Amino acid sequence: MSLYEERVKRLHDHVIKNQKKAEKANEPTIAEIKKMLDEKGVEYDKRANKTELLKLLEELNKADEDEKGDAE
Repeated sequence: MSLYEERVKRLHDHVIKNQKKAEKANEPTIAEIKKMLDEKGVEYDKRANKTELLKLLEELNKADEDEKGDAE
């Protein structure tokens, strides 16, 4: 592999790493998700992991959107 190709690969890896960090920074924390669910009165397992909580929140948001669509 030439020096140029190695530099391009390192740059590519660096960009991908930073994109993943940015995506993760935009995700809510477990505490924030639980707070949103509590505010909406949704019951959930207190030991649920982040993936399960996000799934509940997405389902709730989808149900809210469906209700708004039916009201129009």
